[in-house]
Amino acid sequence: MAETSNETVLSPWICTFPDFTRTKLATNASYVYSYLSIIAILSFLIIITNSIILIAMILNKKLHRSRYVLIFNLCISDLLVGLLFPVVVWGGAGVGDILGSIVSFVSMLTILSIAIERFLKIVLCPYSKKLATSRQLIAVCGGIWLLSAVLFFSVIDKPAAYGYLYHFIIPVLLFIILVVIIVLYLLIFMNVNKQEVSQSQRSTIKRGKFIKSKRVLEGFVMIVALYICCYLPWGVESFRIGILMARNEQDICWRGTIPLYFTICIGIMNAVLNPFIYWRRLPDFGDSVKALFKCCCGKYDSKDFENNDSSTTLARQNSRLSNYTKENTIKHNN
Repeated sequence: MAETSNETVLSPWICTFPDFTRTKLATNASYVYSYLSIIAILSFLIIITNSIILIAMILNKKLHRSRYVLIFNLCISDLLVGLLFPVVVWGGAGVGDILGSIVSFVSMLTILSIAIERFLKIVLCPYSKKLATSRQLIAVCGGIWLLSAVLFFSVIDKPAAYGYLYHFIIPVLLFIILVVIIVLYLLIFMNVNKQEVSQSQRSTIKRGKFIKSKRVLEGFVMIVALYICCYLPWGVESFRIGILMARNEQDICWRGTIPLYFTICIGIMNAVLNPFIYWRRLPDFGDSVKALFKCCCGKYDSKDFENNDSSTTLARQNSRLSNYTKENTIKHNN
Protein backbone atom coordinates (compact mmCIF):
# COMPACT_ATOMS: atom_id res chain seq x y z
CA MET A 1 0.00 0.00 0.00
CA ALA A 2 1.66 3.25 -1.09
CA GLU A 3 0.92 6.61 0.44
CA THR A 4 1.43 10.15 -0.84
CA SER A 5 1.20 13.42 1.07
CA ASN A 6 -2.23 14.23 -0.28
CA GLU A 7 -4.02 10.91 -0.65
CA THR A 8 -3.68 7.19 -0.11
CA VAL A 9 -3.02 5.13 -3.24
CA LEU A 10 -4.45 1.67 -2.54
CA SER A 11 -2.60 -1.17 -4.25
CA PRO A 12 -4.34 -4.45 -5.20
CA TRP A 13 -5.35 -6.30 -2.06
CA ILE A 14 -6.71 -9.75 -1.26
CA CYS A 15 -9.65 -9.44 1.12
CA THR A 16 -8.71 -10.64 4.61
CA PHE A 17 -9.48 -9.64 8.16
CA PRO A 18 -7.22 -6.96 9.70
CA ASP A 19 -3.60 -8.12 9.66
CA PHE A 20 -0.98 -5.81 11.13
CA THR A 21 1.89 -7.69 9.46
CA ARG A 22 0.53 -6.82 5.98
CA THR A 23 0.49 -3.07 6.55
CA LYS A 24 3.14 -0.49 5.76
CA LEU A 25 3.41 0.24 9.48
CA ALA A 26 4.92 -3.23 10.06
CA THR A 27 7.72 -2.62 7.50
CA ASN A 28 9.21 0.32 9.41
CA ALA A 29 11.16 -0.69 12.53
CA SER A 30 10.81 2.68 14.28
CA TYR A 31 7.04 2.70 13.67
CA VAL A 32 6.75 -0.87 14.99
CA TYR A 33 8.68 -0.10 18.20
CA SER A 34 6.65 3.07 18.76
CA TYR A 35 3.39 1.27 18.16
CA LEU A 36 4.37 -1.65 20.40
CA SER A 37 5.23 0.78 23.21
CA ILE A 38 1.90 2.56 22.83
CA ILE A 39 0.03 -0.77 22.85
CA ALA A 40 1.81 -2.00 25.97
CA ILE A 41 1.27 1.23 27.91
CA LEU A 42 -2.37 1.68 26.91
CA SER A 43 -3.33 -1.95 27.55
CA PHE A 44 -1.68 -1.90 30.99
CA LEU A 45 -3.42 1.34 32.00
CA ILE A 46 -6.80 0.17 30.68
CA ILE A 47 -6.66 -3.11 32.58
CA ILE A 48 -5.53 -1.54 35.87
CA THR A 49 -7.87 1.49 35.94
CA ASN A 50 -11.00 -0.30 34.77
CA SER A 51 -10.37 -3.25 37.11
CA ILE A 52 -10.22 -0.85 40.05
CA ILE A 53 -13.52 0.78 39.05
CA LEU A 54 -15.26 -2.57 38.49
CA ILE A 55 -14.14 -3.95 41.86
CA ALA A 56 -15.24 -0.74 43.59
CA MET A 57 -18.65 -0.92 41.90
CA ILE A 58 -19.12 -4.58 42.86
CA LEU A 59 -18.13 -4.09 46.52
CA ASN A 60 -19.72 -0.73 47.23
CA LYS A 61 -23.50 -0.71 47.62
CA LYS A 62 -23.61 3.04 47.01
CA LEU A 63 -22.84 2.29 43.36
CA HIS A 64 -25.60 -0.32 43.01
CA ARG A 65 -27.97 2.24 41.51
CA SER A 66 -29.81 2.10 38.23
CA ARG A 67 -28.01 5.12 36.78
CA TYR A 68 -24.67 3.29 37.12
CA VAL A 69 -25.72 0.05 35.36
CA LEU A 70 -24.71 1.41 31.95
CA ILE A 71 -21.46 2.75 33.40
CA PHE A 72 -20.70 -0.78 34.65
CA ASN A 73 -21.35 -2.13 31.14
CA LEU A 74 -19.12 0.54 29.61
CA CYS A 75 -16.40 -0.32 32.11
CA ILE A 76 -16.57 -4.02 31.17
CA SER A 77 -16.28 -3.21 27.47
CA ASP A 78 -13.33 -0.89 28.16
CA LEU A 79 -11.58 -3.61 30.17
CA LEU A 80 -12.05 -6.08 27.30
CA VAL A 81 -10.58 -3.49 24.93
CA GLY A 82 -7.40 -3.53 27.01
CA LEU A 83 -7.29 -7.33 27.03
CA LEU A 84 -8.04 -7.76 23.32
CA PHE A 85 -6.04 -4.87 21.86
CA PRO A 86 -2.64 -6.69 21.79
CA VAL A 87 -4.32 -9.87 20.48
CA VAL A 88 -6.05 -7.98 17.67
CA VAL A 89 -2.82 -6.29 16.56
CA TRP A 90 -0.44 -9.25 16.75
CA GLY A 91 -2.82 -12.18 16.38
CA GLY A 92 -3.06 -11.79 12.62
CA ALA A 93 -6.31 -12.12 10.71
CA GLY A 94 -8.83 -14.05 12.77
CA VAL A 95 -11.49 -14.18 15.46
CA GLY A 96 -9.66 -11.58 17.57
CA ASP A 97 -10.69 -8.88 15.11
CA ILE A 98 -14.33 -9.93 15.40
CA LEU A 99 -14.18 -9.85 19.20
CA GLY A 100 -12.46 -6.46 19.18
CA SER A 101 -15.10 -5.06 16.85
CA ILE A 102 -17.89 -6.43 19.05
CA VAL A 103 -16.44 -4.75 22.15
CA SER A 104 -15.96 -1.41 20.35
CA PHE A 105 -19.52 -1.52 19.01
CA VAL A 106 -20.83 -2.29 22.51
CA SER A 107 -19.08 0.86 23.78
CA MET A 108 -20.71 2.92 21.03
CA LEU A 109 -24.21 1.63 21.79
CA THR A 110 -23.69 2.00 25.55
CA ILE A 111 -22.77 5.68 25.13
CA LEU A 112 -25.99 6.13 23.13
CA SER A 113 -28.00 4.25 25.78
CA ILE A 114 -26.65 6.53 28.52
CA ALA A 115 -27.87 9.59 26.61
CA ILE A 116 -31.30 8.02 26.00
CA GLU A 117 -31.61 6.97 29.67
CA ARG A 118 -30.79 10.49 30.88
CA PHE A 119 -33.26 11.98 28.38
CA LEU A 120 -36.04 9.70 29.58
CA LYS A 121 -35.32 10.30 33.27
CA ILE A 122 -34.85 14.06 33.07
CA VAL A 123 -37.02 15.27 30.18
CA LEU A 124 -39.78 12.82 29.26
CA CYS A 125 -40.64 11.02 32.52
CA PRO A 126 -38.78 12.70 35.41
CA TYR A 127 -41.14 11.37 38.11
CA SER A 128 -41.56 7.81 36.84
CA LYS A 129 -40.08 5.08 39.06
CA LYS A 130 -40.97 2.30 36.64
CA LEU A 131 -38.83 3.62 33.81
CA ALA A 132 -35.13 2.78 33.36
CA THR A 133 -34.96 0.52 36.41
CA SER A 134 -31.88 -1.59 37.15
CA ARG A 135 -33.47 -4.71 35.67
CA GLN A 136 -34.54 -2.88 32.53
CA LEU A 137 -31.06 -1.42 32.03
CA ILE A 138 -29.42 -4.80 32.60
CA ALA A 139 -31.73 -6.18 29.88
CA VAL A 140 -30.64 -3.29 27.62
CA CYS A 141 -26.99 -4.17 28.24
CA GLY A 142 -27.70 -7.80 27.37
CA GLY A 143 -29.45 -6.68 24.19
CA ILE A 144 -26.46 -4.51 23.23
CA TRP A 145 -24.04 -7.43 23.58
CA LEU A 146 -26.38 -9.77 21.68
CA LEU A 147 -26.91 -7.30 18.82
CA SER A 148 -23.17 -6.64 18.51
CA ALA A 149 -22.35 -10.36 18.56
CA VAL A 150 -24.96 -11.19 15.90
CA LEU A 151 -23.79 -8.33 13.67
CA PHE A 152 -20.11 -9.25 13.65
CA PHE A 153 -20.31 -13.05 13.96
CA SER A 154 -22.49 -12.97 10.84
CA VAL A 155 -19.39 -11.89 8.86
CA ILE A 156 -16.88 -14.14 10.66
CA ASP A 157 -16.14 -16.02 7.42
CA LYS A 158 -16.74 -13.08 5.06
CA PRO A 159 -13.72 -10.73 5.01
CA ALA A 160 -15.24 -8.58 2.24
CA ALA A 161 -18.43 -8.04 4.26
CA TYR A 162 -16.32 -7.22 7.33
CA GLY A 163 -14.41 -4.64 5.30
CA TYR A 164 -17.69 -3.05 4.19
CA LEU A 165 -18.85 -2.92 7.81
CA TYR A 166 -15.54 -1.47 8.98
CA HIS A 167 -15.15 1.23 6.33
CA PHE A 168 -18.78 2.20 5.67
CA ILE A 169 -21.51 0.92 8.00
CA ILE A 170 -19.82 1.44 11.36
CA PRO A 171 -18.36 4.92 10.60
CA VAL A 172 -21.74 6.11 9.28
CA LEU A 173 -23.49 4.68 12.35
CA LEU A 174 -20.90 6.43 14.52
CA PHE A 175 -21.62 9.81 12.88
CA ILE A 176 -25.40 9.33 13.24
CA ILE A 177 -25.13 8.22 16.86
CA LEU A 178 -22.92 11.17 17.78
CA VAL A 179 -25.42 13.61 16.23
CA VAL A 180 -28.31 11.96 18.11
CA ILE A 181 -26.37 12.11 21.39
CA ILE A 182 -25.54 15.79 20.94
CA VAL A 183 -29.21 16.62 20.21
CA LEU A 184 -30.39 14.63 23.25
CA TYR A 185 -27.98 16.37 25.61
CA LEU A 186 -28.92 19.80 24.24
CA LEU A 187 -32.57 19.02 25.02
CA ILE A 188 -31.58 17.73 28.47
CA PHE A 189 -29.64 20.88 29.35
CA MET A 190 -32.47 23.10 28.13
CA ASN A 191 -34.77 21.22 30.50
CA VAL A 192 -32.26 21.40 33.37
CA ASN A 193 -31.89 25.17 32.94
CA LYS A 194 -35.67 25.55 33.23
CA GLN A 195 -35.69 23.46 36.40
CA GLU A 196 -32.83 25.48 37.85
CA VAL A 197 -34.90 28.66 37.78
CA SER A 198 -37.48 27.15 40.14
CA GLN A 199 -35.00 25.60 42.59
CA SER A 200 -35.05 28.56 45.00
CA GLN A 201 -38.69 27.75 45.82
CA ARG A 202 -38.00 24.12 46.71
CA SER A 203 -36.93 22.49 49.96
CA THR A 204 -33.28 21.98 50.87
CA ILE A 205 -33.52 18.21 50.29
CA LYS A 206 -34.96 18.60 46.79
CA ARG A 207 -32.32 21.20 45.91
CA GLY A 208 -29.63 18.81 47.13
CA LYS A 209 -31.00 16.02 44.92
CA PHE A 210 -31.12 18.39 41.97
CA ILE A 211 -27.48 19.38 42.46
CA LYS A 212 -26.42 15.73 42.66
CA SER A 213 -28.43 14.84 39.54
CA LYS A 214 -26.86 17.76 37.70
CA ARG A 215 -23.41 16.59 38.72
CA VAL A 216 -24.17 13.10 37.38
CA LEU A 217 -25.36 14.66 34.12
CA GLU A 218 -22.18 16.73 33.81
CA GLY A 219 -20.11 13.59 34.37
CA PHE A 220 -22.01 11.75 31.64
CA VAL A 221 -21.52 14.69 29.28
CA MET A 222 -17.77 14.52 29.88
CA ILE A 223 -17.83 10.79 29.06
CA VAL A 224 -19.63 11.53 25.78
CA ALA A 225 -17.32 14.44 24.92
CA LEU A 226 -14.28 12.24 25.51
CA TYR A 227 -15.77 9.50 23.35
CA ILE A 228 -16.34 11.96 20.49
CA CYS A 229 -12.77 13.32 20.71
CA CYS A 230 -11.25 9.83 20.80
CA TYR A 231 -13.32 7.94 18.22
CA LEU A 232 -14.23 10.60 15.67
CA PRO A 233 -10.69 10.62 14.13
CA TRP A 234 -10.95 6.85 13.57
CA GLY A 235 -14.42 7.22 12.02
CA VAL A 236 -13.21 9.92 9.62
CA GLU A 237 -10.08 7.99 8.56
CA SER A 238 -11.89 4.67 8.16
CA PHE A 239 -14.65 6.27 6.11
CA ARG A 240 -12.06 8.12 4.00
CA ILE A 241 -10.39 4.82 3.10
CA GLY A 242 -13.76 3.31 2.14
CA ILE A 243 -14.66 6.29 -0.05
CA LEU A 244 -11.25 6.13 -1.75
CA MET A 245 -11.72 2.44 -2.59
CA ALA A 246 -15.20 3.16 -3.96
CA ARG A 247 -13.87 5.99 -6.15
CA ASN A 248 -11.14 3.73 -7.54
CA GLU A 249 -13.78 1.05 -8.24
CA GLN A 250 -11.92 -1.44 -6.05
CA ASP A 251 -13.39 -4.20 -3.93
CA ILE A 252 -14.30 -2.94 -0.45
CA CYS A 253 -11.83 -4.76 1.77
CA TRP A 254 -10.27 -3.87 5.08
CA ARG A 255 -7.25 -1.60 4.56
CA GLY A 256 -4.82 -0.58 7.31
CA THR A 257 -3.02 2.73 6.80
CA ILE A 258 -0.57 4.26 9.25
CA PRO A 259 -3.03 7.08 10.13
CA LEU A 260 -5.77 4.47 10.71
CA TYR A 261 -3.65 2.55 13.22
CA PHE A 262 -2.75 5.68 15.14
CA THR A 263 -6.38 6.87 15.18
CA ILE A 264 -7.20 3.46 16.67
CA CYS A 265 -4.72 4.26 19.46
CA ILE A 266 -6.47 7.60 20.00
CA GLY A 267 -9.76 5.72 20.25
CA ILE A 268 -8.28 3.31 22.79
CA MET A 269 -7.32 6.31 24.93
CA ASN A 270 -11.03 6.62 25.68
CA ALA A 271 -10.87 3.38 27.72
CA VAL A 272 -7.88 4.76 29.66
CA LEU A 273 -9.45 8.10 30.58
CA ASN A 274 -13.02 7.01 31.35
CA PRO A 275 -12.19 5.66 34.85
CA PHE A 276 -10.69 9.03 35.81
CA ILE A 277 -13.95 10.75 34.84
CA TYR A 278 -15.91 8.28 36.96
CA TRP A 279 -13.57 8.89 39.87
CA ARG A 280 -13.48 12.69 39.68
CA ARG A 281 -16.89 13.64 38.28
CA LEU A 282 -19.52 11.05 39.32
CA PRO A 283 -20.91 11.08 42.88
CA ASP A 284 -19.73 8.30 45.24
CA PHE A 285 -17.05 6.94 42.89
CA GLY A 286 -14.23 8.92 44.50
CA ASP A 287 -15.14 7.75 47.99
CA SER A 288 -15.64 4.18 46.76
CA VAL A 289 -12.18 4.03 45.19
CA LYS A 290 -10.62 5.49 48.34
CA ALA A 291 -12.45 2.88 50.43
CA LEU A 292 -11.10 0.15 48.15
CA PHE A 293 -7.52 1.36 48.58
CA LYS A 294 -8.01 1.56 52.34
CA CYS A 295 -9.23 -2.03 52.28
CA CYS A 296 -6.16 -3.11 50.29
CA CYS A 297 -3.95 -1.42 52.90
CA GLY A 298 -5.59 -3.40 55.70
CA LYS A 299 -7.85 -0.59 56.91
CA TYR A 300 -11.19 -2.23 56.11
CA ASP A 301 -14.28 -0.43 57.39
CA SER A 302 -17.67 -1.91 56.52
CA LYS A 303 -19.27 1.56 56.75
CA ASP A 304 -17.30 2.63 53.67
CA PHE A 305 -19.19 0.05 51.59
CA GLU A 306 -22.69 0.63 52.95
CA ASN A 307 -25.48 2.21 50.93
CA ASN A 308 -25.35 5.64 52.50
CA ASP A 309 -23.62 8.92 51.84
CA SER A 310 -20.19 9.25 53.38
CA SER A 311 -19.26 12.30 55.41
CA THR A 312 -17.01 13.63 52.66
CA THR A 313 -19.74 13.26 50.05
CA LEU A 314 -22.26 14.99 52.32
CA ALA A 315 -19.79 17.76 53.01
CA ARG A 316 -19.30 18.35 49.29
CA GLN A 317 -23.06 18.33 48.68
CA ASN A 318 -23.68 20.79 51.53
CA SER A 319 -20.94 23.05 50.19
CA ARG A 320 -22.42 23.02 46.67
CA LEU A 321 -25.91 23.58 48.07
CA SER A 322 -24.69 26.56 50.09
CA ASN A 323 -22.97 28.10 47.06
CA TYR A 324 -26.04 27.44 44.92
CA THR A 325 -28.32 29.14 47.49
CA LYS A 326 -26.04 32.18 47.67
CA GLU A 327 -25.95 32.53 43.89
CA ASN A 328 -29.75 32.37 43.65
CA THR A 329 -30.14 34.87 46.51
CA ILE A 330 -27.88 37.34 44.70
CA LYS A 331 -29.80 36.86 41.45
CA HIS A 332 -33.14 37.34 43.24
CA ASN A 333 -31.94 40.55 44.93
CA ASN A 334 -30.69 41.93 41.63
